[in-house]
This record gives sequence, structure tokens and C-alpha cells, in this order.
Amino acid sequence: MSPIFANGLTGQLKLNEVEESQITIRRVDGEEDLWYAERLYLSSFPEDERREVSDWLTYTWSKPEFYNNIIEHGGCKTGFISFWDFGDFIYVEHFAMDVCVRGRGLGGMAIEALRRSAGKPVVLEVELPSDDISRRRVAFYERHGFKLCERKYVQPPYRAGGNELEMKIMWCNAGNINDVYDDIVARIYNKVYGA
Repeated sequence: MSPIFANGLTGQLKLNEVEESQITIRRVDGEEDLWYAERLYLSSFPEDERREVSDWLTYTWSKPEFYNNIIEHGGCKTGFISFWDFGDFIYVEHFAMDVCVRGRGLGGMAIEALRRSAGKPVVLEVELPSDDISRRRVAFYERHGFKLCERKYVQPPYRAGGNELEMKIMWCNAGNINDVYDDIVARIYNKVYGA
């Protein structure tokens, strides 16, 4: 399989473009991409689940381990995914598909492309599976090879005065993360949330 991302890190992910069933994931490149990703970012995530846009923009351009990516299908923008490459695992911070393409399987193709091409564990946060929408979200990731970790996890606030959120960790590309769970969470807290 070909690598998945464009404009990448040497010796970590092999980051050249790849298509998986006509899905391409590429790093944000310019104002049009940023406008599109920002629109999805703001409309898909409540304030407590995202950082200030100014910080998000700064991370996009100044943190080489932070990847803000556009998802395309057949050359058309269909979503965005941002993640952190920690060397030995990837942490997906945000993933959203455009409302006009939801339910068509493109989100599944995108997460499969990431999972297959990462070559290392992929970790993400999900809301507690306490209602129909959150249970469907967990089931979506499970269909694509992710496992739900039963250990307690609290997402620190993204901003001063923000709220902590009890969430769950999901992971793939590793048999079990119990032995490294505390290290993974500490690195996410430190790098992503500055906690």
C-alpha cells in the first residue's frame, strides 16, 4: 500500500498522497483549505471540544507534529482530519465529514485509509456511549478496527475556564494498550492540552 499523506515528516509516517477508493488525505495548503476545514471544525465540534481558532491556526502552521488535513473524494473536499504524530502512535484530535456527504461511506474510507497507512497505533477520544448518537459513533469506529478502552479518561479543557469532559479512548493497530495507556494519556495531556 502507498503512503497516505502529503507534506510529511521524514522517518515517521511515510507521507505522500495515496488514494483509498478515491479518498485522498492531504495536509492543509492555503487559505481555501483552511476556510473549508475551519467551517467544519466550528460546525462539527462544540466549544468545549475544540481549541480557540487562533490557536488551531497557529498549530497548523507552526507545530510539525500536528497535521491538519483535508479529505477529498474524486478531487472534491469532503472532510477534514487533524492528528498528532507522536512517533510511536498517532492521536486523532478531530475528524469530521461534510454534512452533504455523510452516510455515503466516505468517512469510513477515510478512517480506514488512515488506520491502514499509519503503521503504528492510532488513538482517539470519543464521547461516553450514553445516547444513540454517541453509541453509533463508537460503533462506527469499531467497524473500522478500533477498540473501546474501558479505563476512565477525562479530556482536559482546551482553554482557560473551559470544562473537562469525561470521554473514552479508542485505539487500533495494537493488540492492547493497557501497558502503555498511562504514557499515551500523559503525552496527549502534555502536548495536546498543555496540562
